Order: sequence, then C-alpha cells, then structure tokens
Amino acid sequence: MRDLTPEEEARLEELMEDTTPAVKFNKDDTYQRKLLSGLLQDPNLSDGIGLVEATYWSNEAHCTAFGILKTFWNEYASLPTKFIVTESLKDILKDADPASRLHKLAELECVYEYFVPGLVESKYMLDELRNWAKQQALRLNFALIAGKNTDGEMSIDQTLSAIKASICDIEARTATGEVSDNWADMLAQQEKEDWLIPNWLEFGSLGMLSGDPFSGKSHILAEVFAGIFKHGFFARYAIPSCPVLLFDAENKRRILVKRITNALGEGDQGAIYKLFRRVDTKRLALPLPVESGPETVRALIQDTKKRTGHNRVFVVIDTLRSVFAADEMETGDMKTLLYPLQRVAQEENAAILILHHRPKSGATYSGQTSIAGACDYLWLWTSDRDTCLGCLELVGTRGDYEPKLKFVLRDGRNHWIPDGETSQAKVRQKDEELVSMLEHILKDGEMKQAEVVKQIQNQWNDGTAPGRDKIRDLLDSLIGTVVLVKKGKDNASFYTLLA
Repeated sequence: MRDLTPEEEARLEELMEDTTPAVKFNKDDTYQRKLLSGLLQDPNLSDGIGLVEATYWSNEAHCTAFGILKTFWNEYASLPTKFIVTESLKDILKDADPASRLHKLAELECVYEYFVPGLVESKYMLDELRNWAKQQALRLNFALIAGKNTDGEMSIDQTLSAIKASICDIEARTATGEVSDNWADMLAQQEKEDWLIPNWLEFGSLGMLSGDPFSGKSHILAEVFAGIFKHGFFARYAIPSCPVLLFDAENKRRILVKRITNALGEGDQGAIYKLFRRVDTKRLALPLPVESGPETVRALIQDTKKRTGHNRVFVVIDTLRSVFAADEMETGDMKTLLYPLQRVAQEENAAILILHHRPKSGATYSGQTSIAGACDYLWLWTSDRDTCLGCLELVGTRGDYEPKLKFVLRDGRNHWIPDGETSQAKVRQKDEELVSMLEHILKDGEMKQAEVVKQIQNQWNDGTAPGRDKIRDLLDSLIGTVVLVKKGKDNASFYTLLA
C-alpha cells in the first residue's frame, strides 16, 4: 500500500476527529486485524456488526469494508474475492466526496488482508474482543445517556433505567461460552417446583388478580395471608410459610387489620408478627415511576429477606393503578414496567401478585394484551353481593389447569366451599332468603297461608320462584322458631311472627 498524500492524511485526520466519541483503534495493526477477524467469525457475536458501527470504530474504511465482508460471510459462509469487495465498495461510495472515496479505496488495498488470516483459524483473541467491545460500548452508552439527562431529555429515574438496560444488553451481546443448552443439560438443570399455591402462583413468577372494583379482591387475599401465617392451607391447597410484602395504596390500616384478623380466626395469630410487612405509603411516595418502580420493589424484597431471614417472599401490589404511575392502555408503559418486574420476581425468588381492575366490558383485565404477555399467571375474582358467593378462577397458568374455587362470605371472612357443596350452599342461601322475606311479609300482623305463598312468589326476584309446596314445607319447618300458626274457619291456616 502506498503512503497517503498530505491531502489524504488531512482528510483521514478530519474523519477521525469527527467521530464522537473519539474511540481510536489500537496502533498495532495486528491486534486490530485480530479483533475484526474474531468479531466476524464468532458465532456468539452474530449481532457483532452493531459493535462495528462508526460510533464505535473510528476508521471508517474498515467499518465499510467490514460491513461488506460480514454480509457476504453471513450469506455464503465464505469471503468474497477482492474484486467483489472493490465493486461493492465503489457502489457504496458513488455519492461520497472525492477525498473520502480516495481514502477508502486506497485503504481497501490492504484491508482485505486484515481479515483473511483471522478467518483461517477457529478463534482469534475472542476474550480480548469481548472485553474491548464491552469497554467501548459502555463508554459510548454512558456518554449518550448521561448527555440526554444533562439536556433534560431524561429524568434521573429514566437515566438510571436506561443505563441498567444498556449494561444488560452489552453483557448479552458479549457473553462468553455457549449460550444454548442441549437436551441433557435441560434435564440435568431443571428447576425444582416451588409453589406458593400449586399451579396458581410459583416463587420466581409474576401473577395478576383481576376483578371488578369493590368485588372483594383484597378481601379474598386475606385468606391467603392467613394460610401463610397460620393455617397452612388456602382452600384445598397446602401452602408454605413465607414473608408477605404488601404494597397497598387503597385500604386503611384498620380495614386490613379487620380482614386479616377475621381470616386468622380465634386463638393465636401464627407467624404474622414475624412475617408480615406493609410498605408505609407515608414514607414511600406512591405511585412509583414506571422506569424505576421495579428496582424499588427489588430493594424492598431484599430488605424483607434480610429482616425475616427467609429467601423467598410473597409480594402483593394493590393495585396496579395506585402503586405505579403507569397507564394500562399504553403498551410502552406496560412493557417498561411488567417485564422488568417479572425479571425481579425470577432473580429474587419472589411470587409477585398484582391486583388490577376489570373494565366495564367484562374482559378479564383492563389494558393491552402486553399485560397477559408479561404475566405467568392470571386470576379472576367474581362475586355476588346478594348471595355473598364468590368465585376465584385460574384463567392463565404456566402449570396445570385447576378448577374454580368457590367461597361464601360469612362472619366477615370468605369460607371455602369444598367441591360438591356448592349446590347445597345455594339451597341454604335460598332458604335464608325465604326466611327473610317471610319476616318482612308478616311484620304487620297475621296472614292466611295462601296469601303468604302468593306474596312470596310475587316478590321473588332471583330466577324462578319456589313452588307452593316448597314454601308450605318451609313454613311448617319454621313453626315454633320463626312463626306461630293457628287454625281459622274452614281449617284455614293463619301465620304470625313469633314474638
């Protein structure tokens, strides 16, 4: 290769100085060649072309030539001839200014030989390559991100989140060793099942419980808490003891105390004093920013582990809207929040459950489909105020399908209705409604049996009214406890309330 003229040297210096940040090649051409060669051939860096953009590499001639070689290599697994490279380069440079074109064409006389030796062998200084790529990528990304913060384009929370995401991306792109497992590795390295509630929620996963506002989502979770702290069961499932970390921006302390105390029942309160933690909303301002919220959750999980001495935590976020400053209708917000939160669950061995509202349309949850994509488990809670019956349904799971769980609200807590007892519970509920209606009908005095039957049937508003014989049988069963009966003319029965 001939020496560059003073004009070409001046142009080269101009190109080098225009590159921001000014990342210079190592002066040793051999080292430079090995780095580029290794990057081109390393299967673990298949996206390595991104590391050779002009923003990372100062020498534009090498960048351009490398791009041509990389494209050809990916398609044909071999190098093109120097003639093909030259013609491709001429086509790329057809609109370039003469000085730049002259420099790059002159540089091509030797750039081809920079790559060929490195491709003959299977490996060329890949460890050095990775370290070098990390160093340059980190330098560039920190400079760009910090600049956006300085210019006011990013808040400090957004800046920190962007830096962390950048580090993760660089680590993934410059990973050492194999990045895939064979089947034997898969079998040998299977994770052990570690369920909070079998098939409903696992430690190391993210779940969502949705339901109508004021339907009792928080209330049913009091039963889960009681199972963790004292009973050892939730409905039909045995569940482990573990710390509970509660983010609750909606319920007052006295309401939580009442619900959980009712669920714990009489006697001692189990391990609640040791294992229960509630985030104080007066000391931690809510809602949390979307960008930094997951890391705040991580820090509090780690603090809970330290305080309780346990290595897994059940985290409840009540609710999505009140704990995070996120819009469920914005896909970007949901991806920025939920996927990092899922990663926090995995890395901290936490079972995270987010409470969320259903829309008026009756869909399972309010918001974009990205919500379901980020969650490992989806629960749906429905309830009927008139009958005090509730149903917990598993509508999405990474485990096996589980039948619905049904509950009846009685004495301030949700009692599980074992399988097969639902129909009997409904019968008992209807009987109770009949008694209540009967007391209302007879409050003003005695009434003839036929008139009582007619009044009950006319006022019944829940499906088909009970038949005459059913009402008569109930009246007979209540004699002496709720009503008195006396005979009138023609043996007609008259009923009155028991005083």
